[in-house]
Amino acid sequence: MPEEKKQPSRAELLAHIRETYLFENLDEDVLQDLSKDLTWVSLEPGENLFHQGDHSDSTYLVIDGHLKVAINLDDGSEMFVGENKPGQLVGEMGVFTGQNRTASIYADTDGSAGLVKIPESGFSRIATSNPQALAQVGETIRQRLFRNQLAEMLPNLFGELDEETLND
Repeated sequence: MPEEKKQPSRAELLAHIRETYLFENLDEDVLQDLSKDLTWVSLEPGENLFHQGDHSDSTYLVIDGHLKVAINLDDGSEMFVGENKPGQLVGEMGVFTGQNRTASIYADTDGSAGLVKIPESGFSRIATSNPQALAQVGETIRQRLFRNQLAEMLPNLFGELDEETLND
């Protein structure tokens, strides 16, 4: 796991998460409480954030750079199935469901990435205090699980597929 670096201030981290669909409608008191748990994570190009199968202990908000999403195939290789861009959450599936990570996440090899780390305890507080956010996260999880399942099945049916086809 990459080293956490305290670069932006707590107020700056809070400003970033306040702009996301999951947190934009939360009361200021709830956000201030959550801000105590936020940390900054920097990834070098190609660096791994977490591996498929790891314990889901945090959700991350992409601030800078792009992340690549990969799943393990039966033959032991990895297939890249998507990417996460600034403003998107990463790792909420496992935190939300209590399951291990369903994919591996890497910083794009073309550049570094900066993320806000939201620990499981903070995410759980937010999800239980905001039913709308819970419904939105549930839909995001459903879409990502479906994408990952298709990415595992389609190569067996149609041969190797490129990332652009999987994202369409």
